[in-house]
Amino acid sequence: MAAPSIRIIATSKAPAATGYSQAVLVNNQTLYVSGQTGMMPGKTDVVSGGARAEAKQAMTNIGELLTYAGSSFKHVINCNIMVANMSDFQDVNETFKNFFTADTYPARSFFQVVKLPKNALVMIDAVAVVSGHKNEPSRAFIRSNSLTNSSIVPRNGARVEHAVHRPLCNIWVSTGKVLAFC
Repeated sequence: MAAPSIRIIATSKAPAATGYSQAVLVNNQTLYVSGQTGMMPGKTDVVSGGARAEAKQAMTNIGELLTYAGSSFKHVINCNIMVANMSDFQDVNETFKNFFTADTYPARSFFQVVKLPKNALVMIDAVAVVSGHKNEPSRAFIRSNSLTNSSIVPRNGARVEHAVHRPLCNIWVSTGKVLAFC
């Protein structure tokens, strides 16, 4: 059995991830989107306007990641919605439904948690199927099994700034962009 292809998905159109990936694409078929809050890209706080506004921004962030990875809301198969207060169920549920049609609602869990990052009121994650990854970065070659900055030769001539090794996946940063090759 071949090792799975695992790609880290990162776009500036969704809030930056710190210590985790915005999304992970497995075998160019399944996209796992990390929990998104009502934070706008490039900002450090959630949007104002309560749970409805936060849910709308979280879903917008998910939409950006879906689009970047070559998917869409009609291909979302599962979501988990976490709220700080179950009394926000109706507002969040109505907002969530606006991103789908009745025949494309995904499987879903909805639950209250004690606290969310940045004191957010809402966090939503998603799993989607993907027909093909359209934003693949330029390939690079690894000269040896030891992954260091000097062992990477980018095909496009970009300078490698940082490299790390994770099981099944090599990740490096080149000219400010995260590149992952598995």
